Amino acid sequence: MKLRVGIAVVIAFGCKAKSEDAGEPVRQAPLPSSPEPADAGTHSGAHPDYPTPVAAGTDKIFSTEDPDRGPTAPLDFKMPPAGQLTWTEHEHCVDDITTVRCSPAVDKPQGMWTWRVGRKGKTLVVAQELHGGQLGDTKVYVTKPNGTPDQQVIFDDHRRVKSARLFTGDGRYSRRNRDGSNGLDGCGYMGYSLDDRDRVIELRCLQWLGEPMRDTSGVAVTRFALDDDGFVLAEHRFGIAGTPIAGTDGVTRYVYELDDVGRRLVALHHDADGGPVADDSGCFGTRFERDERGVVIRRVCMGADGKPARSVSNIAVTAYKHDRYGCRLETRHFDPDGAPAIDHAKSHGTNDERNRFCELTSRTCVGSDGVAIACGPGLAAKIEYKLDVHGNALIERNFDADGEPTTEGSWGAYEVRNKWDDRGNAIRIACFAAGGRPQKCSITDFHAKESTYDEAGREVSEIYFDARGERTTNIGITMRRFQYDNYDHTFEARNYDEDGALVDALGFAVRRDLYDDAHRLFGVLLFDSNNRPAAYTGCFGGTTCPETESWHAVRVRRRSDGTVASNQFFDANGQLLETFDCTRVMCFDD
Repeated sequence: MKLRVGIAVVIAFGCKAKSEDAGEPVRQAPLPSSPEPADAGTHSGAHPDYPTPVAAGTDKIFSTEDPDRGPTAPLDFKMPPAGQLTWTEHEHCVDDITTVRCSPAVDKPQGMWTWRVGRKGKTLVVAQELHGGQLGDTKVYVTKPNGTPDQQVIFDDHRRVKSARLFTGDGRYSRRNRDGSNGLDGCGYMGYSLDDRDRVIELRCLQWLGEPMRDTSGVAVTRFALDDDGFVLAEHRFGIAGTPIAGTDGVTRYVYELDDVGRRLVALHHDADGGPVADDSGCFGTRFERDERGVVIRRVCMGADGKPARSVSNIAVTAYKHDRYGCRLETRHFDPDGAPAIDHAKSHGTNDERNRFCELTSRTCVGSDGVAIACGPGLAAKIEYKLDVHGNALIERNFDADGEPTTEGSWGAYEVRNKWDDRGNAIRIACFAAGGRPQKCSITDFHAKESTYDEAGREVSEIYFDARGERTTNIGITMRRFQYDNYDHTFEARNYDEDGALVDALGFAVRRDLYDDAHRLFGVLLFDSNNRPAAYTGCFGGTTCPETESWHAVRVRRRSDGTVASNQFFDANGQLLETFDCTRVMCFDD
């Protein structure tokens, strides 16, 4: 059967979420049945792989009831004057939620990635990460006079507030990113417990209303074993019921070996009984080999015998090269015997160019012979980025394996230009051909689209423009609006005409996305303007769809390590149409 590749309609994808575990689940407002009729999405005679919230395991978890998120990150927070602080230098430090934990102070750190820590009594700690002498992220910990933590504000290497951890005073905290989005891994809040030395020894994932839940790794509670300096020696994972539980990666307990300054050398994977176990990537552990500067130069997948072993992605060893700032410039994959290995995208590795902030300015995928190769089905071999002063990509340009201009998979253009607001939201994208000529974005009707966002950093609407800057439509759509669930997944996208009425685009008016309990895209369902399962004849965002038949739903099938293996397409009756191998074609992913 022929394949249809392209973008009839481009839809933004959501991101964050949460999960649930054994025990009585906490009931929340269910997802609304509209726009589908009562029997849609169930299809009593449907194929058993047809995507539903029940099949995803999240029917009692995600709802459309928007939570009270608490305060946003304090974007106007001022860095305290350096002269008011007493400074020490360290080879290694880690974030301990309420403060920073470091190796003993030294006169002159010898590593590539080191730390500088300033203190003002017990109420203020400033921890600066340095790489090759360059200032990276800065973490500011503020404590109330009574000794309880107030907030942790993180500045990026451009001296702007990046995110903030905001404490409630009752052993909980939220985290908000610069754009207003939830900065936690699928949780509404985190609860924490301290030992008698005020070190964090337990973290609990909580719903917005305070009930326990599982995070994006499938874990409700994590308990830590610490060494004398406060560095983590082991992580024990538990479910909502308080019993040991394996996360989505298949590991119940991590045990770490550290070097003499606390940097991680080995991570071993254990089951609930303390025995060795392979994680979802097929590794029984990971060994990190460092050079004399402390920079990781090899990452090794360990077999049960501790020797290099193939992962699910066909890789045993990944080797890295860095520049004088410690920024990663080269990645290469190898098998257990040291021969070049090829991953699912047929790539042996990448060659990167970065600026002094370690921000990516160019990436080229290469084969085992070191020659440029496409980064995946339908993708370019090299992408160049022009960044603004805050590290956002203003321009993206795409090249094939011969260095000639080519089109990018998602937008179908050689050059994509972006505009960003002060909070880091992409408020405009526009597509151009080689030479700078404006073009339509893939097979859409528009040259550019503009987006608006809410206070939670979520895109709520988009409108379209032609090459002259005039308002236009996207396959007959004047505006698209988005609705999100309680953990910020894009739940629905609706198409509207110029009169504000739902309108069908190639057979669909509403797109509904489903997510699994690790908050990954599980399925997409399409409905027409009459609330019926759609018979859609287009495709989305650089993906591949059935060529000769209309479809209503797609299910995303994943490997044990979470990477996408295949896409299954279903018709309006819930019957399987076709399955596509994602190592050969572009697929729905995240």
